[in-house]
Amino acid sequence: MELDNMANLSDKCNFQIPMEVIKLIVDYGKNPDLLTRDLINSCNAKNEITKGKTDTFKANAEFTF
Repeated sequence: MELDNMANLSDKCNFQIPMEVIKLIVDYGKNPDLLTRDLINSCNAKNEITKGKTDTFKANAEFTF
């Protein structure tokens, strides 16, 4: 009964799941939250690097101009 209800409701759902998430679940049996965590950590690391570069440019601009 519940599966029938889910099947009927599936026509109303319109969203996409990234292939990376599908591969993570199917190929490795891992939790997709791990992918999200890794992506956020990667973004944070890149953001810190970029912030360091901009801070350096700002500091050097004070001396050159």
